[in-house]
This record gives sequence, structure tokens and C-alpha cells, in this order.
Amino acid sequence: MQYLKYLFFILPSIFIILLIISDSIILNIIHIIIILIIILVVSLYLKYKKVKELKLLLNKKDLIIKELNHRFKNNMQMLISSIEVFINDTNNKDFNEILVTIQNRINAIKYLQEQLCYEKNITKINIYIYFETLIEELQNMFNKTNIKINMNINVDVKVDDAFLLGLIINELIINSLKYAFPNNDGYIEINLNKYNNKYSLVIIDNGIGYVKNDNKNSIGLSLVESLVTKQLKGSITTHSENGVKIEISWKNET
Repeated sequence: MQYLKYLFFILPSIFIILLIISDSIILNIIHIIIILIIILVVSLYLKYKKVKELKLLLNKKDLIIKELNHRFKNNMQMLISSIEVFINDTNNKDFNEILVTIQNRINAIKYLQEQLCYEKNITKINIYIYFETLIEELQNMFNKTNIKINMNINVDVKVDDAFLLGLIINELIINSLKYAFPNNDGYIEINLNKYNNKYSLVIIDNGIGYVKNDNKNSIGLSLVESLVTKQLKGSITTHSENGVKIEISWKNET
């Protein structure tokens, strides 16, 4: 259909010649109308063809993305299942805890990827739904469903930040669920807000608190501190009086 493009050049020339040799005004007008109609039809056809080609490309792109998402999900699930086998086979409590920790971190990444598949705008993510899914899984894993968790989240965040926040929340909630509530009773509060050009994440629990140099808390908190300061380029402060309060802030870099 490439020849249709040449109609833009050939047809006007033909009808201009006809106009020159014709003495009838009515015939001249008819010639002009025919020219305009043909040019319009050819223009619409070429536009339709281009749109159709773009749609085909987009469909191919969507198929590729769906296939990649499917493979990623399957690979992640295979990895989680493999770790689950090791957890069930080992009697070493310390090694078991390490495996569970790794499994939870992988889950944090998996849940984010799954949510991205359903988001229309993949540059930002509904962080409330992401946190809710992640925390529910942790409560069931540690059998701490009696712990009340309240979330006050008023913003969406970029996907890159959501990935880091998922890992941060994963570590902090695990610490609270494992160590803060020996009587399996209490609450955790999560607040995420944006003030001017700065995000603020505050996690509070009314548990027994913790000793700063306690090894059982230090690894997870060290990871959190590294994620905040080195990846988010933010700051973190921790208070352990009448429970634990952790305040994290970072700039909104677009």
C-alpha cells in the first residue's frame, strides 16, 4: 500500500491540468471537491494503518510484559518453596530463623511485583494495600493476629521507594511481632505522610521496648538503618520508652 502515499502528489497535479484545460466553472468545482475527498480518504487510511501498527506493537509489548511477570512470579515462588523445604528439614533454631527472615524479605519483593501487575500507573503504587498484604502475611506467620495494627497512610510513593519501604516495614514489623509482645497483646501504629517536599514514616508499638545493643534486634535494625541512610538518603531516629517509636524521613526526589 505504499503507492497510496504518491496519490498526494500525483492526483493534485492531474486535476490542476484538468482545471487549466476546462472551461466549465461547475466542472472545476467538482474537480476540486473530488481532489479534497481523495486526499481526505487517503489521509484517513494512512492514519488508520499507522494506528493499527502501533496497536500491534503494544499488544506484543503487553504479551512480553505478561510473560516476564509470569516467569518472575514462578521463579520467586520456586525460591520461596525451596526455602520452605529447608525450614521444615532443619532442627537448628538459629539457622531456621535466618531462613525465615530471608523468606520474608523475598515475600516483600514478590508482593510488590504482584501489586504492580494490577496498577494502571506503574510509576507510583498504593502503599496502603502493599503494607496491608505484607503485614497480614507476617501476622499469620508468627501467629500474632491478636496484635492490632493501625495504618494511617495518606500518600502514594514511587515504586523505587515502595520497594525500600517494603523491606523496612518487613524488618520493623518482624521485630515487633517477635520481641515486643510476649503476652501476645498490644498494638502497632504506622503513619506515612508527606510534608512539603519530605516524606515521614513513623512506626510505634506499645510493647516492652528493646535494649539497643541486643543482638536479636541489631541485625534487622542495622539493615533498616542502611536502607534509610544509603538508599533513601534519609534519616532515622529510634526511641525506646514505653514501647518503641521509630521515625524515618526522606526527601521526595522526582
